[in-house]
Amino acid sequence: MNHNTEIRRDHRIPTDTQNINKDDRTNTVLIESIVQFINGDYSNVHVLDQFFEVPEGKSFAGKSLESVLQFLMTSYYQVSDLTLSFKALYIISMLLELENLDFSFLMNDQFLIRSIGLLSSKHKVMAYNVLSTLRKVINLSDDILNRCLQLGYLDGIIQVTDFSQIRDFNETTFIKSYQEAIVSVFDLSFLNLEAYNDKIWNIAFEFIKNSNSLIIGGGLKIMQVLINRSYKPNINEEFYQRILELSNAKASILDLVFGIIANHHFPDNEQFTVRLFEDGFYMQILNRIETDSELTKHFFRFLDAMTYIPPDDDPMFGKLIEILHYGTIYNRIAIIQYIYAVSFEKSNDFLVFLAENNILAVITEFINSRVQVIGEILYLSEKVINSVIAMNAEAVLNSTIDDYLESIQNMIGEYNGVYDPLIFRILNNFCERE
Repeated sequence: MNHNTEIRRDHRIPTDTQNINKDDRTNTVLIESIVQFINGDYSNVHVLDQFFEVPEGKSFAGKSLESVLQFLMTSYYQVSDLTLSFKALYIISMLLELENLDFSFLMNDQFLIRSIGLLSSKHKVMAYNVLSTLRKVINLSDDILNRCLQLGYLDGIIQVTDFSQIRDFNETTFIKSYQEAIVSVFDLSFLNLEAYNDKIWNIAFEFIKNSNSLIIGGGLKIMQVLINRSYKPNINEEFYQRILELSNAKASILDLVFGIIANHHFPDNEQFTVRLFEDGFYMQILNRIETDSELTKHFFRFLDAMTYIPPDDDPMFGKLIEILHYGTIYNRIAIIQYIYAVSFEKSNDFLVFLAENNILAVITEFINSRVQVIGEILYLSEKVINSVIAMNAEAVLNSTIDDYLESIQNMIGEYNGVYDPLIFRILNNFCERE
């Protein structure tokens, strides 16, 4: 008999195991009675007796741990009473939370085959609880993990989420089944299982085809882990079309999409991005940012991370200019920062286009309100003015230049004079052209 048994907290890979269909009080009483029994204290053995509905006159009291474990496994393996199997599974799951316990009674093909077989059970509560328990067992050793994979563990995970033959089920069971499946696959995605990464990716793709945002997000997180670990998936047309459809997804979902596409391990990410631009993916997102500030943050962070810069005539810039004039201050600042960043790669024609669309009026407003990006807008205004002069297009500044020059002159001496040399340079360059 093993003494000093305690709760085990040492997990080999991250887990998010959920309790099995019992309230916290029931869990606490049961786990305490199990620990006491293992340590030779039978004072609360009646809790186990009641749980398994032991006939009157019989009890687990005085039984050896080995005989109780044998009863437990026999109950789990039998197929005539699913409730008894479920109760046995429940106790097995609790035992796996203990440390200093020999788990060899679980490390065999009989247990693994029975468990993986139950993943396809039409009783979905049973199926997802088995999956939760298997995740704990897999933590015990790499050998168990490899054996589970050989026995069809990944196919079993897919079965847990298959509700095609289930007529009546509640939303909680549906979501719980997917949650357990997602966490199980997510754990595997960290392990660089080269022989199985294609299958893990395909399972994640099945997740992102779902209409539920939590399930889509789970699939994308799995993909992101694989990509971050240098996995290069085969990107097909079905995947592209699904990403295109996600232009209407929540900001948190799109942030995951952006993270995958921007990763340098993502195959042909620039070509993929260009195609998304051409098919209106980013315009669809731009049309939403006025009502979703969270989306603005993710979208412009992604644009900043991209090596691809849209051509001067991309309709996205027209939309950016529109939002720059009429949008929220949060969006306007994000846009001016992005335009400043791409201006280093842009032609004089593009900068004149900005002037034609009264960007100096926006810059003047920002200067007068002393927004936090004052340095970027001053440098951008200098580039715009220099390009206008170089293209002999000064006329486009007629309606905005006087207010702009007055605003920057009023800045002289502010910010400890940091921007004074830039301001004097702008003033001198503009005055020289007259």
